Amino acid sequence: PEAVRAELYKILAEARAAQRLPWEPKTVLLYRTIFPQMTNWLPDDEGAQLRFEFEAEIKRLEAA
Repeated sequence: PEAVRAELYKILAEARAAQRLPWEPKTVLLYRTIFPQMTNWLPDDEGAQLRFEFEAEIKRLEAA
């Protein structure tokens, strides 16, 4: 879980630091697929919070 958590927080930090989508469209699709799946390795409440935060950042970046 620690390695998964570190990777999730790394992706989320990249999104939070960006003013627009920092990845190619193909990578965005990949992250939208694997990010929620990776959260399954974490406790339910932590995974749900990370999924919520990731989707909020993606929506913010797509609107930019």
